Amino acid sequence: MTRVSLFCMALGLWCASAHAQVADSVSYPEVRVEAYRIAQAVGTRHTDTDTALMQLMAHRDLSALLQLQGNVQVRSYGPGGIATFSMRGTTAGHTQVMWMGIPVNDPMLGVSDLGTMPLNGLGGVRLLAGAAAMPHHSGGIGGTIELTEDGPRTTDGITVTAMGEAAAFGTYAGGLNLKLRNRRLWANTAFNYLTAKNDFTYTDLGSIGHPETRMEHADVEQIGVVQAIGLDIGRKHSLSAHLRYGETDRLLPATMLMNTTQETLFDRDVWLAGRYARKGDRSELEVTSSYIYGAQEYLGNDDYLYDYLYQANRNIVRYALRPHRKVLLKFGADITSEHARSDTAYRNTTGVWRHWQALFASVTYSPTPWLRGQALVREDLIDGRFSPLQALGGIEADALKWLRVSASVSRNFRAPTLNDLHWNPGGNPDLSSETGFSMEAGLKFHRRWERFGFEVRADWYRNDVDNWILWTPVEGNIWSPRNMRRVLAQGVESGMNVHAVAGKVRFGLNAEYQYTRSTVQESDVPNDNAVGNQLIYVPMHSMRGHVSVQWKGLMVMYGHYWTGARFTASDNTASLPPFHVAWASASYHLPIRKHAVRVGFVLDNILDRQYQMIAWRPMPGRAWRVSLVYAFSSGKN
Repeated sequence: MTRVSLFCMALGLWCASAHAQVADSVSYPEVRVEAYRIAQAVGTRHTDTDTALMQLMAHRDLSALLQLQGNVQVRSYGPGGIATFSMRGTTAGHTQVMWMGIPVNDPMLGVSDLGTMPLNGLGGVRLLAGAAAMPHHSGGIGGTIELTEDGPRTTDGITVTAMGEAAAFGTYAGGLNLKLRNRRLWANTAFNYLTAKNDFTYTDLGSIGHPETRMEHADVEQIGVVQAIGLDIGRKHSLSAHLRYGETDRLLPATMLMNTTQETLFDRDVWLAGRYARKGDRSELEVTSSYIYGAQEYLGNDDYLYDYLYQANRNIVRYALRPHRKVLLKFGADITSEHARSDTAYRNTTGVWRHWQALFASVTYSPTPWLRGQALVREDLIDGRFSPLQALGGIEADALKWLRVSASVSRNFRAPTLNDLHWNPGGNPDLSSETGFSMEAGLKFHRRWERFGFEVRADWYRNDVDNWILWTPVEGNIWSPRNMRRVLAQGVESGMNVHAVAGKVRFGLNAEYQYTRSTVQESDVPNDNAVGNQLIYVPMHSMRGHVSVQWKGLMVMYGHYWTGARFTASDNTASLPPFHVAWASASYHLPIRKHAVRVGFVLDNILDRQYQMIAWRPMPGRAWRVSLVYAFSSGKN
């Protein structure tokens, strides 16, 4: 880790020192500087996370941010622990995380651990619900999280940002960000470090008398490096290379039902991507090649060290053509090779391979400025076998100046994971892909004036997933996956954003509510008591929101999130109680010519609530955080 960190830091500092000789700020208006974002399907819903929340959680990981905003359900084993997410009543395996347009889910497990994804170096996070990301990939039946890279400077100069944070439970974090541009060449570098003991006290519900107990064996150490280098070639062409490297070393604490544990988990992730883009007046071409690497070392209570490793080479081509001002054509191709190896999990000690190709085409037609529709078709070929055909049809209409109506119908699929196919013992190479047939419809009311604006949105969705993969016992202690169930997930997502200005004071409000009914409709499991019942860990009701007040450099925020009861047994006879958590923050930003300082204070779980996201895994009570950020920028940006 040290060599990689020093190399990336040295590269960023070398570029910075070379640029320091540039005295004046020079802008190049013909250069298009845009953060990479994937296209969203017409008639679907997406949410951009609040930039103020991104700043507030800059020293934390992705799971901490998504607990505060977004219609997703985070399932965390505790601070610094493993954390997954789900959307629209599905499981973590039915969702995708994308970076630079590349899916980065672990192909062995089919999920992403949000606890290993620090926010430093990211420019934004987008939540694409349901089929919203279908123009770019398959597999996200529930939805997709898109990680957007922090964009480059738009003018010549250098920006340096140093950050530090101290928090309760022995938590310390720091980061350093560098941005520079020299004519058409730009570079971004980010480094972050976090260490935490996580020795909070909790009520031990698994012991007689429910004593107050201090968490032990929960230490976390995390380090990350982000490096991006780009070259703008004229007005139309650009090249860029991107690296994200991270290590997370965790001691895994015991549950309330265990006396002690010695489990540890070490994660190493490397994401590499190179991108070429050409943006013309009527056409666009994007070519991205990537290498995704993940390694885990798990030490169990049996004193055996389990090794898991996966790597993937993913290449994508996207081409868009506008033959007429009312018509937009898009075509794409994907070529992927995945490899996984484990000293215990697979029969083949050299690992297993999967080769994946895909083609798609779509047409978007806008007969008037207030109406547009899209039709899309996609086909994937996995190890020589065709996947279920995917298709989408969507429409959006601005029925009134303040009202937008949208609707879409889609068919998607999810391929079995490499563990589903090859785990030893029990893997099933004859599994079929899960298929999802989805419908959604939405209304958005929006108005904007000089000093006041609002947006209110409500979306209904229905997602019917067949061939649901379920692991069941087949012989003795051996479990094996089968296509056993059909699950119907349906519900309503609503949200509201309000902003207002009164003199020099700015007000903001964000609120979200989600109703989810996700039930097993059919099952091939004999006497399956899950039929007709809610899926485990899927709450029917959840809400979250926050308000903000800003006056000059001072910003004060207050937020609250509430999660309803979640069943922990498939027959719905056991559940975790509802919980709600309040938080507040205050920060002051002081600019001094080319310098700026920001001081922040956050109080989490103000009411000191005791709660669990995963059964018998306690979450921390009231906690404080203090942060200091210093920034310097030469030139104008």
